[in-house]
Amino acid sequence: MLDEEGVDFLAMRTVVVLIAAALLISAAAIFVKGYTDNMLRDSARGTASHIAAMARAEYISGCPGTGSRTAVPVTVPRCVRDIVFGRSPDDLPGDRDDHVYFIEFQDGMIETKRSEVPFAYGDPSSGNASDSGISFYPGEYSLELEVMSLNGSYAVAIYGGAEC
Repeated sequence: MLDEEGVDFLAMRTVVVLIAAALLISAAAIFVKGYTDNMLRDSARGTASHIAAMARAEYISGCPGTGSRTAVPVTVPRCVRDIVFGRSPDDLPGDRDDHVYFIEFQDGMIETKRSEVPFAYGDPSSGNASDSGISFYPGEYSLELEVMSLNGSYAVAIYGGAEC
């Protein structure tokens, strides 16, 4: 003989189990999204840090005017709105800080870093440096770094980005 007392609540138990499973799956999806976003942000920080480190090495070992350029392949991840070297986010035109770089993420968060070397925009068509910042957007770049004389001092010109 079968006991059928719990049969009335079987549908309710199934609904409770399905709701609990949906909540667990949602929590797991949120965790995975946060984890991948954090990995992309770390990749962006690594890219900017790599460019700054290579610029520092070029600045220390480079001889201005020799024409030697260091090639640096980089990939800017899609979580980034832009990475800017030679400006801070609140710079006014004509009053920029060339020892700063910052990363602006898609969600609007901005991380600013100080550099030991000044940055300048390297114009690929003329081969000269200008006193402005360099911006990089998501994608792949083949950059070239060169120490240049600019306004009576030296700066690392970065070729391959957009002038800003």
